[in-house]
Amino acid sequence: FSGALKSSDIYLLEKIAKDNAIEDGVPQEGTASYTKIITNDLAKIDWNKSSSEIDAFVRAYFPEPTAWTLENQVPLKILEGKPFEVLPDGVSIDVTDTTSVGTVCSFVKHHGIFVRCGRGFYAITKLQRQGKNSMDYKSFMNGARDFIGSVLV
Repeated sequence: FSGALKSSDIYLLEKIAKDNAIEDGVPQEGTASYTKIITNDLAKIDWNKSSSEIDAFVRAYFPEPTAWTLENQVPLKILEGKPFEVLPDGVSIDVTDTTSVGTVCSFVKHHGIFVRCGRGFYAITKLQRQGKNSMDYKSFMNGARDFIGSVLV
């Protein structure tokens, strides 16, 4: 919204509030706005992006439609996380240049589940498997012992 309200705008708003109706024949002023319909397909995470871009993406698509990725061809919702361009003190992750993006590299008790990104690491802190309740990363890892080393696409 830009600019001040004109008296005709105020009259129209008062009429809508009073009658709960819009007056027919009142022309629209200004230019049309662009609307993009957000579908579930748009919320798929691209692990080639930097960890901060992925973090912004996850936050932008929460709560609906929710950012997601595939784990063994099954959708996995990523609800929260933290970006790390540089690993925090005391955390070492064994990765090489050949480790592909999207690889679940490590589980660090005080930070999350570290996934390799195009630049840096994204530490997943809250996630949800298809048909299950959402859970924090510690609870998730209690039931997913083989998750480390899997590649998210």
